[in-house]
Amino acid sequence: MGFTKKTIAIPISISFGAMFLIFVYTRSHLSLGDVEFSILGGAFLLHSLAWVSWSLRIQHLSKGLGRDLSLIDALEALLPSLFFAGITPSSAGGEPLRIYILKKKGLSYGEATAVILGGRFLDVITITGLAIIALFLLRSGISSLILKIIHMALVFLIVGSCLLLIFISRPGIMKSMMKKIFLKMEQIMRKDYSRLISKLEDEIDAFYSSIITLMKSGKKSIAIASVGTLGNWILDLSVPWVIMLSLGIHGSLVNVMMIQLLVYIVVLLPLTPGSSGIAEGVAFALFSPLAPGHIMGMFVLAWRGVMYYFNLIAGSIVGIKVYKTIGRPDIL
Repeated sequence: MGFTKKTIAIPISISFGAMFLIFVYTRSHLSLGDVEFSILGGAFLLHSLAWVSWSLRIQHLSKGLGRDLSLIDALEALLPSLFFAGITPSSAGGEPLRIYILKKKGLSYGEATAVILGGRFLDVITITGLAIIALFLLRSGISSLILKIIHMALVFLIVGSCLLLIFISRPGIMKSMMKKIFLKMEQIMRKDYSRLISKLEDEIDAFYSSIITLMKSGKKSIAIASVGTLGNWILDLSVPWVIMLSLGIHGSLVNVMMIQLLVYIVVLLPLTPGSSGIAEGVAFALFSPLAPGHIMGMFVLAWRGVMYYFNLIAGSIVGIKVYKTIGRPDIL
């Protein structure tokens, strides 16, 4: 329990510290009277609907493998993993927990991995296309430092995706690397991992078979999952615009969506738990041209509240429910 409290406290402390610095730097003041809470509630609603769209993707990719997964089951796999992602490096963690929960929902580890990685590839396609548009539209308003960080994050994303694509298309490479790792572990730990290696090889075969099944007979499911992916991104990219409206700022929806996308790309870099500190700083740097300085403290606080703390709260609540149903995951 102590470890759990510590892992939660570290990213939250970093996040609060970063927001404190923003408040001091911009001479902002915490004035709830400046916030139109009825409009701010719309930001929470949009983010909640983004969860539903993401869950729709999980549901239909599972359906493409012949697994009958309900939308509630998919949501129960998603939300606890978002909590886990919020306390581990970068904002893209949580996949192992998502895979574990899907396994408990009736999929094999191989099938669950295919569903999660398949969804991530849909993300990559969407992100890359939108990022090119964003950089073209906003290139003149981005500092050289932030631009370099964005380029680095894009390279990290694309290279990582290419490596995954190689592994997916060549299961022999995955098995070979796994064997080398476990043989080295056997030498260090002086234990026999042959049974575990055999089981993992079966799951790699199941994973590869699942990818083939999706590509051949799951085209309708992939199409619906693609719609869910696009819906998830459109909804989440619109959140900062609604937050600005709640603070009386009327900016361009397209510009705000493109800036939010660039912020997301940067926080993919595994630098801090939950990208705390990084997310606040980059959001402040990129959104500053759109709002008065004294408002930026409240904006970053509200933005982080919707996009990060809301994930932690909802993820922990659903995670407790899932924990009572399936038990403590071995990966935690």
